[in-house]
Amino acid sequence: MAPRTHFLDAGLAREAKEALGSVSRALLRLPPQPSGDYASGAAGIALTHRVLEDALPGRGHLERCQRAVGDAAERLASDELDVGLFGGIAGIGWAIGAVQAGATDDDAIVPIDDALLEATDGPWDREYDLVSGLVGVGLYALERLPRARARALLERVLDRLSELAQERDEGTVWVSDPELLPEELRGERTVPYLDCGVAHGIPGVLVLLAAAVARGIGGPGARTLLDGAVRWLLASRLPPGSAFQMPSDLIPGVPPRPSRLAWCYGDLGVGAALLSAGRAVGEPAWEAVGLEIARSAAAVSFALSGVQDAGLCHGAAGVVHVMHRLYGATGELAFRAAARRWLRVLLAMRRPGRAVAGFPVVVSPGAGPVSGGRPGLLAGTAGVGLVLASALGHEPVRWDAPLLLADLVPR
Repeated sequence: MAPRTHFLDAGLAREAKEALGSVSRALLRLPPQPSGDYASGAAGIALTHRVLEDALPGRGHLERCQRAVGDAAERLASDELDVGLFGGIAGIGWAIGAVQAGATDDDAIVPIDDALLEATDGPWDREYDLVSGLVGVGLYALERLPRARARALLERVLDRLSELAQERDEGTVWVSDPELLPEELRGERTVPYLDCGVAHGIPGVLVLLAAAVARGIGGPGARTLLDGAVRWLLASRLPPGSAFQMPSDLIPGVPPRPSRLAWCYGDLGVGAALLSAGRAVGEPAWEAVGLEIARSAAAVSFALSGVQDAGLCHGAAGVVHVMHRLYGATGELAFRAAARRWLRVLLAMRRPGRAVAGFPVVVSPGAGPVSGGRPGLLAGTAGVGLVLASALGHEPVRWDAPLLLADLVPR
């Protein structure tokens, strides 16, 4: 990577390395995880051990990585799993392939291809999103190109997304069904609504569409969907003068609400998504708007951010990492300054002596006070460790591809 991707000064580098050592020790003490998934289970832990072997060699992380890969593969056979990227078979398959350095046609992976091809061969009545649905399956397929089975799977995902798309005056949308949400997370989402976050909403769709179009997959139909999705997203920005530019969702009868600062929802993730999509298909206007939104996010203070914990999904680590990626992609000093500022926030949250490695987590944002730590990748200490290792220049695995961030590279 280009030198500008390393945003740390000497003092922050020392603090980050010391904290990473604590994460290393905590993860080496972990017992086998009860789940195998990417977000919180063995697959995500395996990725973290692989990265930590590069950052802190000789401590036993490679052996633990191999053990966690085996645990994740066993879950494929023994657990009843959905197709999703973050909690299901797509994510486990992607992680196994990533840590095995391209050896992705073994006995553990081929059945995943078969299951996903079967699941997408016909009408789709589940989530369309990145975390649990079609977009996540599409990311799995995208990462396995140029294999013929991966291309066939990606084409099926695009077909299903086309079938689910709805045309509105403002552009192309995919509607979220509140019945697919856990009851405790529905809140005001009592009727079908439009989700504006990367993790669960339309911005994730447009990143996948742009990646497919850039690779010549999906034909004119995919490009039409992409153009319509971007048009809708830009029309959904909050009025000038708002503290944030993007709402979290649009619910009929409910005034649009600004989102917090996070990867999963809000300006930071959406800005990065537009920048990535614009670069993929050669649309400078999309890039410009994405950068405008991301620059606004870089200026948000901790007090206004809504950040409560350390995690990758909706916490300080996620803000650090997206700012890091934006700095690497653009060289803009505002993103470097924001990455440093938020890394200081992340390190200040650490409470040595508490599990896991002292980094707190809120399991569900807005659901209550900060709880004790958790080990997983998406909301726990493993994700913090990956962010710290990346900040220190150790990235042997494209671990953030499922976050749709891996294509934000220097130009």
